[in-house]
Amino acid sequence: MQRCELVDLAPLDGDLEAYLRHKLARFDRRYEDVFADDAADAIRARLIHVPRGGRVQDARSICYPLVVNNLVSRAMNAAARAAWPKVDAQVIAGC
Repeated sequence: MQRCELVDLAPLDGDLEAYLRHKLARFDRRYEDVFADDAADAIRARLIHVPRGGRVQDARSICYPLVVNNLVSRAMNAAARAAWPKVDAQVIAGC
């Protein structure tokens, strides 16, 4: 029998920029060179989930690493296809 450990991971809401800075630093890139000033707020706003038939009070953040990575990858690819110098709120909204 193998043992498993469950970990309760909180959303990255307050640490989103630090998380992205860390990810980019691993590739010798700076956050400011890839993302515009409004990008982090747009990511947080995009990663809010309201259950079907739910109310605004039922909204919860789904700003977890895997979801953030998927959204950021799509946004970076979309910005590259459009030849935009940085990922901004408009790119995030379109992904």
